[in-house]
Amino acid sequence: LGTIIAGRYTVMRLLGSGGMGRVYEAFDAAEQREVGIKVLHADRVGSPAAVQRFMEEARVLSMLSHPNVVRLLDFDQDDSGVVFL
Repeated sequence: LGTIIAGRYTVMRLLGSGGMGRVYEAFDAAEQREVGIKVLHADRVGSPAAVQRFMEEARVLSMLSHPNVVRLLDFDQDDSGVVFL
């Protein structure tokens, strides 16, 4: 908690965890709003296949637009190695 991801997302609290990562409530300093941020588990970042799968999830989600689907705002790997969407 309190960690800043990609220089703009401040982690506020854990919302849930699964096999690939964790989801946090965060604050986006650039847009001045609360957001959800999914982070790939640190032990998976060393696996190119896991990172590729996570990024593919992000790319597919970025193409979807529906009232019942979360809108993806950003995805990347930051300078510290955190893979997020």
